[in-house]
Amino acid sequence: MNDNEREIELMVYTTSEAAEMLKVTEETVRKKAQSKELIGFKTGRSDKSHWRFSHQQLVDYMVSSVSN
Repeated sequence: MNDNEREIELMVYTTSEAAEMLKVTEETVRKKAQSKELIGFKTGRSDKSHWRFSHQQLVDYMVSSVSN
């Protein structure tokens, strides 16, 4: 694995960035994350938390949605 591939692996995306990458709305990303259809993690306080998604999690979701 080269340095560029390592950097991509470590990238973390916001809900907005994930929505853009997946070509869906931010609300769709949130719903899929809450239902665990799209794996992500929350940051911040519980009342002001935000979803984050790794590059690999988004790739895995895209692959699984194409194969289904």
